[in-house]
Amino acid sequence: MGSNISPAKWDEQPIHKVKISQPFCISETEVTIEQFRQFKAEFEGTKDFDPYATGVSWYDAMAFCQWLSKKEGKPYRVPIEAEWEYACKTEPSLKNMLSSAREWCLDWYSEHTDDVQVDPIGAEYGIAKVVRGGGLDSESHGC
Repeated sequence: MGSNISPAKWDEQPIHKVKISQPFCISETEVTIEQFRQFKAEFEGTKDFDPYATGVSWYDAMAFCQWLSKKEGKPYRVPIEAEWEYACKTEPSLKNMLSSAREWCLDWYSEHTDDVQVDPIGAEYGIAKVVRGGGLDSESHGC
């Protein structure tokens, strides 16, 4: 007896309903190397996805968002997985979501449940943060 779940997507099952209750904004493109260097001058990144900043830890991404929030007086953060998925499927002006570098999400990785969730942020703790975006099934560099 076979399974109809693709081995590459086994951990994205079951498909479940998610409600995002608050409006949110998301950048049209990834943060560039030059933008990230304003925060961390010595940052070199990886050249595979130039001009976008890659090779950044989740903690550096959080620190960048905190720095940018203070600098511009507006709140910045990486999206929760549900926001990233929504933006990927419904906002056509966004660039590179499936074809460029992997992108950090705020959530800890956890298995999906089949109940309806509102503004889900994943598990309270875990061993890995969620990443989304291009190259997840290849040898591309990430985040």
